[in-house]
Amino acid sequence: VSQSRYHETNNEWNFIGGAAHVHFVPGTVSKSGTPGTVFSGTEPSITVPVTGTYILSGGAEMKSTANNTGFNLGLSVNGSAPTATLSSYSSEQDHPVSVNTTYKINFNKNDILTIQYRKDPNHAPAGTASFYNRWIRIEPVKVTT
Repeated sequence: VSQSRYHETNNEWNFIGGAAHVHFVPGTVSKSGTPGTVFSGTEPSITVPVTGTYILSGGAEMKSTANNTGFNLGLSVNGSAPTATLSSYSSEQDHPVSVNTTYKINFNKNDILTIQYRKDPNHAPAGTASFYNRWIRIEPVKVTT
């Protein structure tokens, strides 16, 4: 449950405590072949409860069967193609890497936020890339009525 304080002069609520909204997806999605293609599978997703400013974070653990594979995490809003790469990392063959990223972003009520994963099209040797323990989290900073 989130706790907020109402500011009548600005007609807005400021977040003062409580739990954030989190979606965690266990299990693994793997992909070989064409880099840049979004991995299919159940992706972590959250529906924004109220219009406002949020701290968004998301991440996963990943590894590849090839050396020097780049990975991208992208944010999809309302089913659109990821408009921005949240972070990009490289790993050695079969060496797991844990990544996460955090941003302060404005969202509208009922926006559907999904973190999507892919092999970096600019840095993707042959091999299979895997993402596991994927998650997304939003915490309100300031929301409006």
